[in-house]
Amino acid sequence: MEIVFASRKLEKACNHEQEGDRMWGTENARRVRQRLAELAAAETLAVVAKIPPARLHALKGTAKGSTPLM
Repeated sequence: MEIVFASRKLEKACNHEQEGDRMWGTENARRVRQRLAELAAAETLAVVAKIPPARLHALKGTAKGSTPLM
């Protein structure tokens, strides 16, 4: 599956380990890269629907309602 990013900054953070670590921290960046690998390996969206959720907590405080990857 082809993955299209909203911005070059987001694409760089997702595709370069050091940039992702800087933006989201090591553990979160690892999870983002894992999910992107799963999406890239999927042939259709039907396959994506069967991937277990990432089990991340809901955003709270000032981050509530914002996009978690930005």
